[in-house]
Amino acid sequence: MTKLRIRCSTEDTVSRALELMARGKTRYLPVVDNGYLSGVVSIVDLVEWQNKSVVEDNDWMKGYLSGDYCISYAPSDNSAN
Repeated sequence: MTKLRIRCSTEDTVSRALELMARGKTRYLPVVDNGYLSGVVSIVDLVEWQNKSVVEDNDWMKGYLSGDYCISYAPSDNSAN
C-alpha cells in the first residue's frame, strides 16, 4: 500500500481541508487520526458545510440588524471601585 501523501487530521479545519484538496487537485481527502484512517471527506461535503455556516451567520446578522436579536450587557458588581 502506498503512503497517503495528501491527508488531513481530525483536528484540521474545513478551510485547511479545502486548501489541501485545492493544492492536491483532488475531490476526496482521507482523514487520519493517530496514524489510522478515520474516514474520507469529499469536496461536496466541505462546501455544503461551509455554505450552511455562512447562511446561518447571514441569517443571524439580518436578525440582529432588524432588531430580532438583542445583546444586553449586565452591569458589573464591582461598583465599589
